[in-house]
Amino acid sequence: QIFFCSLTHLCFNFTMWALKVASLFSLAVAENETATAGSVSVEILGQSGKMRLFSTAAGQEANRVTVEMDALRELNAAGETIGNTGTLAERHSLNGFATQDFTFDPLESDFRPAGASYNASIHAKANRLTFRSPIGNVGMISVDTLIISHEGLVGPTGGEWFSGVGDMKFNINFPNWKWCGDADSSCARNDVGAFLELDISVKGAADTVTHMGNGVYNLGGDANMTLTDLVTIDGVEGQQMAETPSMRQQGSKTIFTFRFPRFENSAQYDPLIRQGWHWGQIQNAFNNVDGSLISASNSGYPSAMLMSMLMLVGLASSV
Repeated sequence: QIFFCSLTHLCFNFTMWALKVASLFSLAVAENETATAGSVSVEILGQSGKMRLFSTAAGQEANRVTVEMDALRELNAAGETIGNTGTLAERHSLNGFATQDFTFDPLESDFRPAGASYNASIHAKANRLTFRSPIGNVGMISVDTLIISHEGLVGPTGGEWFSGVGDMKFNINFPNWKWCGDADSSCARNDVGAFLELDISVKGAADTVTHMGNGVYNLGGDANMTLTDLVTIDGVEGQQMAETPSMRQQGSKTIFTFRFPRFENSAQYDPLIRQGWHWGQIQNAFNNVDGSLISASNSGYPSAMLMSMLMLVGLASSV
């Protein structure tokens, strides 16, 4: 009788423990996560794929920038949306991410955005927080938020930028994808995927976003975003996107659209958001630096590159 009662009690406790663990896990998926470096923090909402960049000292309401995954479409060669019927698990296109659950990886300090080619003399380091969500049984989207903790170069080969402490680089990754037209896809018989198209909405302090040239967009409130038309396809950096990123106004939101060419294994794109408008002016100057100096940086830190960087620092101190 005592053994039976103890066993019953044990089973009851185990059941309550399991329920608590399940509850905690669901909170880990749904609650927000925050990463910080310098004077800037980024809060990521556990559902919807929304990020808020703001001054740590001033708080969220002061000139914050909100970035949100807005829509995802698979397109055929004619640019028509396909794979948008069937069950949610079968769809290749989403009208929104509001119902998507995102899970988080542990915060990683001193991450090196340049990976294996990292050069401490010129490349940045960052605090990285990654979140991801499955797209039914079709693929996966993940986003690396990188808050720069040590200034230096970031970005794809051939399109590097100089970033300062507190800048946010966010890598948009499609680590895998099952295309319409693949042998085991559930799309209509004649549908063949040629592109993935992602919409991202961005809202800063300004009512409208202004393109300043050279891929730099003024978001208002001393914040700007830098975009490139280069993408990493199947691990090869510096590939051209299918189209240059485009911008349109949709109500109170500014929508940026990125079109990825078809890939076999993975695709990655990495915009950069800066706090402090002087970085936009630095970017304009940096775009005029001879790219061959950057490509040669892996074999050393050439004096010409050093002089170019010093000129940029001088420009920053004068604004």
